Amino acid sequence: AKGVIIRRPTVTRIAQRLDLDGRGVRRMQKLRATYGTGPLVLNLPFRTQVLVMAPEDVHRMLDDTEVFSPASREKTAALAHLEPHASLISEGRDRAVRRRFNEEVLDSKHDVHRMAAQFVAVAEEEANRLLREAGTEGDLEWGPFNAAWHAMVRRVTLGEAARDDEAVTEMLAKLRQAANWAFLHPRRKGLLAEFHARVDHHLQRAEPGTLAAMIAAADKQGNEAPSHQVAHWLFAFEPGAMAAFRALALLAAHPEGMARAREDVATAESRAKLPYLRGSVLEALRLW
Repeated sequence: AKGVIIRRPTVTRIAQRLDLDGRGVRRMQKLRATYGTGPLVLNLPFRTQVLVMAPEDVHRMLDDTEVFSPASREKTAALAHLEPHASLISEGRDRAVRRRFNEEVLDSKHDVHRMAAQFVAVAEEEANRLLREAGTEGDLEWGPFNAAWHAMVRRVTLGEAARDDEAVTEMLAKLRQAANWAFLHPRRKGLLAEFHARVDHHLQRAEPGTLAAMIAAADKQGNEAPSHQVAHWLFAFEPGAMAAFRALALLAAHPEGMARAREDVATAESRAKLPYLRGSVLEALRLW
């Protein structure tokens, strides 16, 4: 109900007031205490579903996607609204080619992307701009933070010329809103075509220091559908914003943590390797 593909703010606020996330966590803990680490088979109406409860089983499922396909009927119906050729809902050879392409461009085999230094520089520029604006208001709220985050994402992914192209983010948001309804919402084919044409236009520039440049240089086999992979990246960056904002809230509530974070930045050998800040984000993910 909160929105699988894009959050519905009103429902999210209600869920927060009712502590539904906390209740969900407690229910999972109770199931694990009762039945062990699973996987736990649930006999639901019309189908059987398996609840994964142990990290090793999560890794097994993610590693063996030939057996455990992520292209479920619900996920395919949802993501087809915005990225019908994305790796996640592709199958067979198309999935193999598109997954390899994603892993090459996103540098998935390494903890830190090979272009992290350029990305961090962009993040710092946008953060400094945001802080100057927040300084006049006296606080930092989600709206301005989210806008700055998406500006950073567009620069890192598509290039400087895309920084102020808020239309591409707004188009994607409209497609994601339709995707929340999966089977129950008609496809917005015109908007989908316009969005991908706009992404392709940015990708054609292949600005140095961006993921678009890495896409241009990637070894291609002909059916990678780059704009559809990029659509998923743009969409998937948003949970990163949520995690970062919650990590900021944790640091703001713990002055000693904020001091350690500042020390982390001041003493880091590389601006891309910040162990305490990384740990703070991971802790935010664990808590929420």
